[in-house]
Amino acid sequence: MPQKYRGSHVRFRGVYMTHPEPRHMGMSRDLVALRSDGTEFPVEIGLTPIATSRGEYVMAVMVDITERKRAEELRLANASVSSTIRTYRS
Repeated sequence: MPQKYRGSHVRFRGVYMTHPEPRHMGMSRDLVALRSDGTEFPVEIGLTPIATSRGEYVMAVMVDITERKRAEELRLANASVSSTIRTYRS
């Protein structure tokens, strides 16, 4: 996790643990993770609470969505170019 988010993450984690439920994170805001080389990359995260005889745990699944973001950016750029061409031809 990037250093700039670590302080707020402690608070978010505490709030989540007061009422843990399956949750998909990243729908309303962009989430990023940190590679071992220090670079950030976009992710989606799914949380699932798991009750065990030793207590409550949370399974977190993180998915790198770099390629999806690139495809979205390319699609938006292509749409913008198409719109510009239609405007120019009008």
